[in-house]
Amino acid sequence: FCFSDASIPATAIAVLLSVLKILLVIRNQKRHVIALYKGEKDFIPLEMLTSPTKTVNNSIRYAGMRIAYILWDWIVTFIVVELVAFLVGLCSSWIKIDAASFFNFLYVLLAPIIVSLVIYVLQLLMSRFVFLEKGAKQLVLNNRQLYHNVVYFSYFYNVLLGVFTFLKRVLLSADRKSG
Repeated sequence: FCFSDASIPATAIAVLLSVLKILLVIRNQKRHVIALYKGEKDFIPLEMLTSPTKTVNNSIRYAGMRIAYILWDWIVTFIVVELVAFLVGLCSSWIKIDAASFFNFLYVLLAPIIVSLVIYVLQLLMSRFVFLEKGAKQLVLNNRQLYHNVVYFSYFYNVLLGVFTFLKRVLLSADRKSG
């Protein structure tokens, strides 16, 4: 029994758990949309209600972030189930990772990180200076057609950005618990 033997059941369990979590997210999103139509906003964090710039910026990134978090949810679930199946099967083989392949992996990873940071800053600046009407106290979009085009074309970048945001949150929460 080894990792390859544990992969098929781990994949099936991870997919099943991820589908259940996606259905839960869809149910909650439906409830929130219905509550918003009724005028209830008590479930929205206060910092989101005070800044129209933040609201526009987050709406641009929402779909990409949602996909990234779904992917990371599946990856984390798969890894945990894979490790549990591995330990139950008492596999004795070891995975060997040499330093050269690790640094090559980091080199390939740096380019998307830099591109996603640049896109993040551009979206923030566009949310503030292009999409919002100047001096408006409430959320008033100035250029809707450009806004929808930016949302459409930045979707895949936001998936990548969501992946790194997830990693940052996990690493920061792990740092808080250890310190």
